[in-house]
Amino acid sequence: MPYKIAATSSDGKKIDQHFGQTERFRVIQVEEATGTWEFLEERIVRREAESDRATETVCATSGGCTPEKAAGCAEAGCGAGQSCASSGCGGLGHRDAQLQAVIKALADCRYLLTARIGPKPQTILQRAGITALESPADITAAVSKLHAYHAKYAK
Repeated sequence: MPYKIAATSSDGKKIDQHFGQTERFRVIQVEEATGTWEFLEERIVRREAESDRATETVCATSGGCTPEKAAGCAEAGCGAGQSCASSGCGGLGHRDAQLQAVIKALADCRYLLTARIGPKPQTILQRAGITALESPADITAAVSKLHAYHAKYAK
């Protein structure tokens, strides 16, 4: 039975994009029995407009959430009195709405190969059934390595 992998790649040859900074996910289908794979399609998930991240940016650069900013910080995914930057909310592309859009777009993928991913989005993807792995490498080598892992552990 085939399974799908999404990869953050700028050129379809290497995994070179950070999860929170990419809009393009290349979807690969792997035959479980043989490990042969093919590129299926590219899925685009547009990042939120700059104005939509204004609250997040303010919280992240302020070094913490003051009572006056509590509502805005909560909207950015941080609690009052919490440092948004240290809780992982300050990066681009890590807002909950953006993560949900990615999850929806990649719902049929079992894995995500990316150059870098933070702990918050990695955990949220895992809860949605998508295992995110950092693998800044050639796509062919990464898919081969992932298939060996999949064959051994994912049965």
